[in-house]
Amino acid sequence: MNAILRVATCLLICFVTTASLLAADRADELKQEMWGSSDKDFKVVAVPDKWKDRSAVIIARLNRFEYRKQAMAALLNINQYNHYRVKLNDKNAVNEYAEISFKSGDKGRVRVYVGFKVIKPNGREIIVDPATAVKMERRGSDGYAYKKIAIPNLEPGDILDYYLCEEEERIITSLIEFFDPIIHNLRQEYPVMKQKLQFKVQRRCYINLRSINGAPELKLVTDEEKDEQYYSLEDGDRDGIADMKWLYPNRDVPTVKFRAAYASNKGVNSYDVLLDEQGVVKNKVTADELAEVSNTMMKMVLYAGNTANKYLKKNYNGPTDNFSVARAGYYYNRHELLNQSETLTLQNKDLPSEREMTFIASFSNFLKEEDIPHDIVVAVARRISSIDDVIFESELDYLIRVRQGKEFLYFSPYSIYTVPGAIPSALQGADAYAFDGLTKSTRWVPQRTTLPALTKDDNVSATSMTVKLSTDLQKATLNVQRNIRGVEKPYHQYRLLDVYDAIDEDNKAYAPYEYVYPHKAKKEYTALQQAYQQNRSKSKTDALKDMIADDYEFKADDPTDLKITQTGRSDKDPAMVYSFTFGTDELVKKTGPNYLVDIGKLIEGQVSIRADEMDRDQNIYFDNARSFRYTVTLDIPAGYQVQGLDKLNSRVENAVGGFTSTAKEENGKLVIETYKHYGVTFASKSEWPNVVAFVNAAHTFTGQKILLKKK
Repeated sequence: MNAILRVATCLLICFVTTASLLAADRADELKQEMWGSSDKDFKVVAVPDKWKDRSAVIIARLNRFEYRKQAMAALLNINQYNHYRVKLNDKNAVNEYAEISFKSGDKGRVRVYVGFKVIKPNGREIIVDPATAVKMERRGSDGYAYKKIAIPNLEPGDILDYYLCEEEERIITSLIEFFDPIIHNLRQEYPVMKQKLQFKVQRRCYINLRSINGAPELKLVTDEEKDEQYYSLEDGDRDGIADMKWLYPNRDVPTVKFRAAYASNKGVNSYDVLLDEQGVVKNKVTADELAEVSNTMMKMVLYAGNTANKYLKKNYNGPTDNFSVARAGYYYNRHELLNQSETLTLQNKDLPSEREMTFIASFSNFLKEEDIPHDIVVAVARRISSIDDVIFESELDYLIRVRQGKEFLYFSPYSIYTVPGAIPSALQGADAYAFDGLTKSTRWVPQRTTLPALTKDDNVSATSMTVKLSTDLQKATLNVQRNIRGVEKPYHQYRLLDVYDAIDEDNKAYAPYEYVYPHKAKKEYTALQQAYQQNRSKSKTDALKDMIADDYEFKADDPTDLKITQTGRSDKDPAMVYSFTFGTDELVKKTGPNYLVDIGKLIEGQVSIRADEMDRDQNIYFDNARSFRYTVTLDIPAGYQVQGLDKLNSRVENAVGGFTSTAKEENGKLVIETYKHYGVTFASKSEWPNVVAFVNAAHTFTGQKILLKKK
């Protein structure tokens, strides 16, 4: 037995040693490939004069992606090789590149190879030892552990030349394996002198590839020496788009979209998922193909049951028109989420929402059983793509549209806060296709449509505030009431409401809710319920405190008297309405016998457009049209008069948006009203001056003060 153990130990040592040697050899190979390459772009040290005032310039970059299925094995190879050469022009760039993070390669069959070197202005090269990298405490959103490495002694004028390479071996576990899609914007944060983008796809793999927004088409390149072909794009002289406000890069910047997939013959024959032929580029998706992939995704839903039909048959006595019945079914299904929502709340996890395709299949089945005409609607979020540029099914989103004559009512996947008629902000105004939900899905005929978009009058955040000063005029007490409608409402709901607010409200419409405890865990969850209720008020106050800190540019005391008078969980009463009180001693400053009041700060912090942002060469994309109204009422202290009202009256209105403010004295009070609105979701770059005008007018107002002058 001991002999067997010794042999096994020796074999294990040999295996580990061999693997380590192979990894070391591969590291040396990649180091030579990256830094010993004959590619002249990675030898350049000078940058164009036009970019010398930029924080950094990408001299050269290479992004190469490789996908292949191994012969005679159920294994896939997914490799990516990234090489960057960056000129650092100032301290900001030095600070940004002083630390670099990368995957540690500890998950599955992934190996990571990295190299970092600094090239000083005199040509001296300093190689940073990768062994100095340290493991980061948290994993990335992709589930991988990461390391970070410090790049010491960086200075303006240095060049940082580094590469990050990953080689993964993945076991095939399904009929179709989709590799992560690549969406590559040719304009990046910093100017790019030269860049190469390459895709190598081999052995039974499928290719989806599309250049959009004026990006060059990739070329099929044949490498005679290596006897292989790959798709390549060589590009350069792209200016940077660092931190550009209201930009959807995938809609406006030259972009390449790519995804590879492996599929067995059975997978291809069973599922329509926007694949073409092996090794042949698919760069266009038709409306009929969108119908086919939508049908496939519906079929893949494992459970699409619905108890709403049974409930309505027994309990519903309301109007029988299509919209009313659809609303009733939707609200009942939302009610069914309460138990799961309470469990996740007690586990300190995010509230659930119904999975998109599960919702589509389930709610469509409910509507079919009620014989209600409806459509399955497929669209793409505005920031991702137009529907004409789709090439991945992962870009698609779905809604249900109920028909009543020529009118439509839309439904989206429910959470405990969603309501009928609400279309996700990202989809409003997007082009879409509709398929008749009462027709067999294999016979769907696509109908082009455009989703409705809420206006600035639908998306309204209205705040009323009364301000009272203490007797010594050193402290202000602010009583605030907010009325939130439209796209801003979920932000407030998810912070100030919880599942117990929904339970209390639903108990008025349904049989009293009773929590179903997880199996054999009643004692544990009873204790969790008690602990949550004891801390519930404080949790809401803490959330409100964070919101106030984000909203106002002065220090505030802890808020009190939070009252939620309307939750916004009904489409009949769609606004969320709540009030609270807080104090501050940073609003008023004494100046001799008088007092200066930072009255402009009471309309919350406002975005501004800096001098270096005045020139713009990209179009403007707002997430939605919306408006903000503020009414501030200040009790004027006895014995004082107000000076500086003239600066509080302003008006900027144009085709894109506007900001208006008025101020007046009445009955011993100062009343200020402001109205800011974004009137459109899209504006051409030529309209940028209009955006600047009203945005900066609102920001300027926040700096206005009044003087309380002693009489």
